[in-house]
Amino acid sequence: MSARYYAYNLEQSYFAVIAPKLLREKNLLLFLIDYLIERQISMVPFEQIAKNKIAGAPGIHPKILLKILSYSFINGIYSCREIERRLTWDQNYIAMSGNRKISHTTLSKFITTYKEAIEEAFTKLFYVLIKIFHLDLMLIAEKTPKQFPGGVSNFSLDAMEFNEEKDKIKQHIEQILKKTTIKPFKTKRSARTKTELMHLRKQLNKIDAFFKELEEYEAGKEIGLFSYK
Repeated sequence: MSARYYAYNLEQSYFAVIAPKLLREKNLLLFLIDYLIERQISMVPFEQIAKNKIAGAPGIHPKILLKILSYSFINGIYSCREIERRLTWDQNYIAMSGNRKISHTTLSKFITTYKEAIEEAFTKLFYVLIKIFHLDLMLIAEKTPKQFPGGVSNFSLDAMEFNEEKDKIKQHIEQILKKTTIKPFKTKRSARTKTELMHLRKQLNKIDAFFKELEEYEAGKEIGLFSYK
């Protein structure tokens, strides 16, 4: 008499529940990208270029596409086709997209149409991410460390410093946007994520204050109060 086992079927389909809030609580990078793009990155440059204000079909919101692209670039994923594939199975991508199907042609067209606006948005976004996660600019989009060195409990943001470094950051972003494909680099999040998230939430006021300061500097620059390179 042979041993008995439970029957199994590896070809059956499954229904999985994806909770975006829980995902953001477990992934510091996902949390911060969502926070920055939803609250601090202006969509005005994208709205000014859009041509479907009166006629034409609705488009994918720039916030969704910016989240997807920035998360991909930092994890070393440049291929629009690879991003399209991940939107069908990766829970982080599904959460960022709102479970909306987005083709590689849509992503590519978005980069081509809004290149300057994307560079401007990502320059601010990447500056904050570099400072908070203590990342080397040249390592962004090459590979993400298994855990963020130094944690997120101690970071500083400065509008003057940003103005000095933004050209270097923007140049690197331009190189990223030109890339076409690369083998994805799988990241492993730190076991300290929950504690780090708690520290980060307590210091979100630093991020808010930085963007407010940046707005004041940019407004002052327009009326000639400050002199920048």
